[in-house]
Amino acid sequence: MATLDEQLLEVFRAKVAVIFVQTHESIYVAGVAALVASNGWALPDGKNIRLQPHVWDCVTGMTPMQAGVDEAGRPVVAPITSPVQTMLADPSKDALVALQKINDHKYGGVFVLHSMDRFLQLPPIAVHLLRAIEMYPKQGQSEMKRLVMPVPFGYQLPADLARQVTVIEHTLPQAEDLVRHITNRIPASVRSTSPQLHTEGGVQQLAEAGLGMTLTEFTVALGRVKASKGDFNAHAVSMHKREIVKKSGVLDFMESPVGMDDVGGLDDLKEWLAMRQCAFTQEARDYGLPAPKGLLLLGIPGCGKSLTAKVISKSWDMPLLRLDMGRIFAGLVGASEKNMAAAIQIAETVAPCILWVDEVEKNVSSTSGGGGDSGTSSRVFASLLTWLQEKTSKCFVVMTANSISALPPELLRKGRLDEIFFVDLPDAKARAEIFGIHLRSHKQDPSLFDLPRLAAITEEFSGAEIEQIVVAAMFCSFSQSRALADEDLVAETTRSAPLARSQAHKFKELREWADGNARLASTTAPEITAINTGYVN
Repeated sequence: MATLDEQLLEVFRAKVAVIFVQTHESIYVAGVAALVASNGWALPDGKNIRLQPHVWDCVTGMTPMQAGVDEAGRPVVAPITSPVQTMLADPSKDALVALQKINDHKYGGVFVLHSMDRFLQLPPIAVHLLRAIEMYPKQGQSEMKRLVMPVPFGYQLPADLARQVTVIEHTLPQAEDLVRHITNRIPASVRSTSPQLHTEGGVQQLAEAGLGMTLTEFTVALGRVKASKGDFNAHAVSMHKREIVKKSGVLDFMESPVGMDDVGGLDDLKEWLAMRQCAFTQEARDYGLPAPKGLLLLGIPGCGKSLTAKVISKSWDMPLLRLDMGRIFAGLVGASEKNMAAAIQIAETVAPCILWVDEVEKNVSSTSGGGGDSGTSSRVFASLLTWLQEKTSKCFVVMTANSISALPPELLRKGRLDEIFFVDLPDAKARAEIFGIHLRSHKQDPSLFDLPRLAAITEEFSGAEIEQIVVAAMFCSFSQSRALADEDLVAETTRSAPLARSQAHKFKELREWADGNARLASTTAPEITAINTGYVN
């Protein structure tokens, strides 16, 4: 994609009078526009033209500017304190007055107008811009004018302007831009002594950690990490992306304190994930591998599906974003589609990351039944499916589901996601591991307990139910001011009724569908009499 200065130069030379720039950094756009105007360009007759840059905002009015670069080599603007006759300096903070002044000004220039998106709904503003579109290209060299208006991504132009103006995108910086920013901003003497930056690979890793940030956000993150850690650290910089996610309003940034050792069983799923842990690197691209797309975890409630999403984040050292579909489906007409587009854009910009969509069947259940939302659910989910099919970013999607009946077939076909895993109830070995994990996490020594015995008497229990057995037994022993014992856990087991008994018929249907349609997350099947027989308590 062409850089911002290349795009602006192209439209300036093409006599485009009104240009909207979608951006996250309006001040940077002003700097680039000023630099392009000051450097000028060649006209068809061979003459070179340069235009005077100006900046207007609703706080200071119109100010003539001079272009320059900062210490990191980024374009910036600075006010000209003593403007001459050919420049337009006006203190008016009224957008309509500013446009009138530009129109009446007999000299040319490039005028960067900030925050104009807040005034475009006013009919006189739109009329002025439409006149500028018609009149400015006809003006001579000395009167040549270009209006540049930075606007936020997602901003919708008024209908009468949308087909008349030119809109270009100032995308977020790529890894090579951030590498250049690091080398320009951080002296070589500092980089040579930094554990993170003393090699090209370390600089590249730090740059990739900043993907999804603007250069301003990246600079601030570097400064905060250096101040708190004493050095530049890629993981710490990546964690600053939570602020980007928080601003979106449609995604949650989740902390993930658990690793692979905190999950019992699921040996085949763990092996599958371990093989893809390094598949997001440049070495994998050079080898010819695409970035992994994601997986669907289908299975019994409470058996570690949601936990797996957190584990992947921790093990792969990637931020975990949770997509809250409740926030996607807003009340205003058209807002749901915009919210989904915003969520996808944030996930793409924050990548590499893990995007977790929990209990997806509850969010798409209305897409196949007509519903009462005029097809909103279908359109939102269709945009998600299209993105899953076409995406090439390092955004690994983890979807979880407890039921297969509500999932549309198009989600299940190969190409959307890399694999579908069926997560069954844990077998005896896994249950023993789960008891040990939860005892340890609650400050108990697993070696003091008969884990094989506990595993044997919890044949139909899920991992979540085993955790509750441990917690409930600890409440009992704590209330009696004594240490937790095996018998407390055994007693609590006899008082608990696992979901596998009351929902045996549903679990049986899941297992039957998974046989031949999904890959088993564990290589050994659980010893579940209730599910195999269809017994319902």
